[in-house]
Amino acid sequence: MNKFALPLGFPGWKAWAFLGWPVAIYVDVLRDDEAGVYVATSKHVKGLVIEADTLDGIKSEIEKALFDLLSVNYPLAKPRQTNIHFNAALALA
Repeated sequence: MNKFALPLGFPGWKAWAFLGWPVAIYVDVLRDDEAGVYVATSKHVKGLVIEADTLDGIKSEIEKALFDLLSVNYPLAKPRQTNIHFNAALALA
């Protein structure tokens, strides 16, 4: 995997992705203790709201949904490689 990826939303990222270079996508993951699930959202990928019981489960679900959502939100960019960065705000008791 290429170590350098242009962040989604950064100026020129669509041309970068069109050329086949990796794009970094930042995903916020929070733990909803009342519901007992992890919730993932992203301010750059519209429609990305995912729930899962475990962190591994949420990562898997994000990877499944991401390319479909990107093709809907940014049809001309066609990102082929993505680096997903998880921002976790977890409170440990």
